[in-house]
Amino acid sequence: MEAQSVLSLTGFAVMSVLLIPACISDWREREADDRIWAAAGAFGIGSMVCHSLLAGPRIEHLMMAAGSAMILADILWERDLPMAAEAAFYSVMTVLFAVPLLFFRDDPVVLDFLVVPVCYILFAALFYSGAVVGGADVKCLITLSMVFQNYPSFLVFPLIDVPSGPISMILIFPLAVFLFAALASALVAAALTARNAVRGDIHRRHMFGGIRMTVERARSAKVWPVQDAEGGGTVPRRVSDGDPGPVYDRLEAAGVSEVWTTPMVPFLIPITVSFLSVSLLGNPVFLI
Repeated sequence: MEAQSVLSLTGFAVMSVLLIPACISDWREREADDRIWAAAGAFGIGSMVCHSLLAGPRIEHLMMAAGSAMILADILWERDLPMAAEAAFYSVMTVLFAVPLLFFRDDPVVLDFLVVPVCYILFAALFYSGAVVGGADVKCLITLSMVFQNYPSFLVFPLIDVPSGPISMILIFPLAVFLFAALASALVAAALTARNAVRGDIHRRHMFGGIRMTVERARSAKVWPVQDAEGGGTVPRRVSDGDPGPVYDRLEAAGVSEVWTTPMVPFLIPITVSFLSVSLLGNPVFLI
């Protein structure tokens, strides 16, 4: 087995081992330990250094690995620094990626490593825009980009070949994992919508991906309420963190017996399923 295949297989094994307990923790406690992402990122940066050594060690590769280490510190380090220190931190990070890109853009390893800052900017933007809610989800996807700048390739996997050309450079592996995870979540929401339509649970806002159940049942179910009591009736109000118990108390006090809810399924679960699927089966878009 070639060295690159060994790195891919090891990366797949490490990420699989780390993602499973992260999903369990996020399901039970609504959070995943940052040490999981620290381990994933550290392994990824080590893999980047190994990748550079295999291609022929160059200072620009090590600069980008150092920049990736700063990205890892940024997403895990809760800090309260003066504005000047923050500006210096991000300036150094920018230089570590900008110099290799400006002066060594023909180096394929530099182009590969560029996936890390691209994913950092992309997923951070999705988080701050509200498109991705969980901080653990963003940390997972960013550290995944440190482990895999390219699609993993080991043994006979993936079953769908990765084509050379612009499509595989645009639909990079971490982005593909995110998109298929989002698609899986959308399909679940569509199934719930169809179920509601068949059962006659019609609501112009909440029937699309929601579940109507009694307040008593909702208390013990793995769901979040999307309604709250106000003015003697119900108002739309999504709860996706903390203890939903007070919401149910207010609903019962207002005489509301049924409430619309949404499944309490952490996005890390579809991310993990997508990671395993795209790694082993491949990206079905490449069949088109």
